[in-house]
Parts: sequence; structure tokens; C-alpha cells
Amino acid sequence: MMKGGEEITDDEYLEHCLESIAGDREVTEQTNKTRTFLKRKFPVRKCFTFDRPAGRKKLRELESLRDKDLSEAFIEDADKFVRYIYGRKPKLLPERVAVDGKIFSCMLVQHVDSLTAGAIPDIQDALTRVVEKENKELVRITKAAYSQEMYVLRSKPMSSASFNEKSDQIIQSLMDEFREKVRFDSYHKFENLAKNSLEMIKESSRHKNSKKIFKHCYSVVKKLYDERIRDGSQFFTIGGHQDYREEIEQLKEQYDQECRHLDYKQADWAFMALINERSTTERNIVMEDCKLRKEKDYHNIDQLRREQENQRLEARRKVETFQQQEEVNRERDKEAQRQEFNQRDKALDAYATETRNRLPPGY
Repeated sequence: MMKGGEEITDDEYLEHCLESIAGDREVTEQTNKTRTFLKRKFPVRKCFTFDRPAGRKKLRELESLRDKDLSEAFIEDADKFVRYIYGRKPKLLPERVAVDGKIFSCMLVQHVDSLTAGAIPDIQDALTRVVEKENKELVRITKAAYSQEMYVLRSKPMSSASFNEKSDQIIQSLMDEFREKVRFDSYHKFENLAKNSLEMIKESSRHKNSKKIFKHCYSVVKKLYDERIRDGSQFFTIGGHQDYREEIEQLKEQYDQECRHLDYKQADWAFMALINERSTTERNIVMEDCKLRKEKDYHNIDQLRREQENQRLEARRKVETFQQQEEVNRERDKEAQRQEFNQRDKALDAYATETRNRLPPGY
């Protein structure tokens, strides 16, 4: 670039363009005010000029041109601009907000839209919109990160206590990172939004983890039941239902050792679900137990009746035997009494004969 016949730099060209022009016309005064305003608002200034990107014919296809189709001079100017931008410290907006690429592009669109509509660009309004967009994106990223962590965490059943502890630790870590990155959130609008969103994801994940615990516990108790109870036919005996209940108690103790630490509620629900599902087995055992008990009772009653009849017959036999013995004894006593009477008669006859013989003749 040339000025007054002398070559000038890009920065000198910028300063030349910002110099006030002489004159007292209204247009001149307005132009000078604008230039003064720009110099006051941008004390540190830098100007870059760019060569034509390509030949005239290719300019119509500028949007679709590849790097190799661009002119070397333009690429050199662009590289020079990029190196300068990357070497500068970020621009700080009010509240010490650093202007990064996303904020700059959004603010640029806001300014262009305002100028196109004939309105005065409002940096605060543009910044608010940009920051709100950035904060919403930060909420989305935080939710996505937490969802991924929850997906990994619930890949296998975990005790409810451990799940709550680890999920709370993840929330705390993500929220600490969120607070470092969130902008213009004095009233914690986006922080609360992010935290509530994470809590909702946590609740959903907790519910899914509970389902996995229930499914795991059910598979464990089903395996134990099939191993120890099978179809229940081994309990089809008298007192079999009591034996069945004792076996269930032992099964429950083994089951609790394996599953109760995960979640005692889910473990109990899974156990009751299996027992209710197999209620037909217990009902059959109870019915068979009652049937066998009745058969035993009928057998015992019949046997008791036979024993009582035998006892009655035995008693009758004993009575008859006793009566017969009594009759024999009476006959024997009568015989003994007759013999005694006979002997006494004989003794008297002998005594009488002896007495008569002792009497004098003719007495």
C-alpha cells in the first residue's frame, strides 16, 4: 500500500483511515465522531490485509474451493492473521469473561443481525445470549457425561448403598467442574438446572439398578430352590409340610448371605415372588400331608377298634375262665366236704360199734 508516494504498513494504513478529516459539514462531523470513538474503544489496534483468494473466474465458487485452489499470497496472509490471533491473550468482556472462538462467532452474528435490522448493537445483550447458549451447552455436556458414567456404573448389579455413594461422588465431581466453567450464573440458574437434571438421571439409573438387583436375586433363589426343593415330591410324607418349611428356612439363610447385602427390599421381594410362584408345590405338599395323616388316623382308629375288641374278648375269656375255675373249685370243695362227711360218718360208726362192744351183754 502506498501513501503520498511512499509504501506504508497495514497498521499505518489503519491509522490513516482513522484520522479525522477537515470540514464542518454534518456528515464530516459524524464521520470524525465514529473514528474518534473507534480509537478510544480500541487503543490497541492491528490491521491485516488479504490478497485476492483466487482468480476472478473462481471467486464465484469461493465457498467450495479447496486450499490448493487458493492463491499462495492469500494463504500466506491468512496464516499470518491466524498466528497473530493465537498469540494474543483472550479478550475479556464484563465480569472477566474471556472471549473464545464460540463467543466471538456468536457475538459477531448478533452484531451483524443488529446492523442488518438497523438497530444499534448491544454488547451486553449479545453477551447474555451467547453466555446463555454456552451455559445450556455446558448443561447438555454435563448430562451426557453423567449418563455415560451411569451406564458404566449399572453395567452389573451393585448394592444400593454403593450405587448411591458412587453416583453422588460422580455428581459432585461433575458439578465442581461445571461451576468452574459456567459463566454469568450469579443466581445459580444453570447450576440448579444441571444438578436437577443429574438427580433425575440418577433416579432413573437407581431404578434400573434396582431392577437388575431384583433379576439377579430372583435367579439366585430360583437356582437354590430348584437344587434343594425340585418338584417337592420328597416331602410327600406325613409331616412333610413341616420338613418343607424347615428346608425353606435353611434356603432363605443361604440366599440372604448371597443377596441381602445388595438391597434387602429387592432381595425380599425376589424371594417372595419365587415362593408365590411355587405356591402350587407347597399346596400339593400340604394336601399330601393331610391325606397321609387322615389315612394314618383311619388306620389307627381301625387298629384301636380291633385292639378294643380283642381286649373285650380277652376280658370275656378271662371271666369265663374264672367262672369255670370257680365252678371247678366249688365242685372240688363239695367233693372234699362229702369225703370229710363220709370219713366223719365212718368214724362215728366205728366209735359206735366199739362202744356197743364195750357194753355188758344184755345192756
